[in-house]
Amino acid sequence: MKGIKRLVVSMTMVRRGRIPEQMGYQLVMKTRDGIDRRFEVREGRTTIGRGDRCDVRIALPKVSSAHCEIMMENQRATLVNLDEIMGTLLNGKPVEQAVLALDDELTVGPVTFVLHESTSPSESG
Repeated sequence: MKGIKRLVVSMTMVRRGRIPEQMGYQLVMKTRDGIDRRFEVREGRTTIGRGDRCDVRIALPKVSSAHCEIMMENQRATLVNLDEIMGTLLNGKPVEQAVLALDDELTVGPVTFVLHESTSPSESG
């Protein structure tokens, strides 16, 4: 029983600390009209491509139906290229798989996204 109480106390301390429990990421796409388009990257898989089943859909011929995906696990975002022909660029360089960091630039066909932090407001304040 004492072990369980300690665990609960530890979890409460982490929740109240400076660690952003609800932190996530957003892909921010700059458009020609100057208005940013934002797409949430959620826990699990976020697919980017031309196909109807993609989470972030880019309806352009230079984008594959499933171009790449971002795997988000334990607040760690990993980019995975799914297109062998057209490829995916990370900070201007071709990449097959890489861990993403804030402000990284991800280019899919002619579209470039920037990875930003996204935090949800805490319910407990």
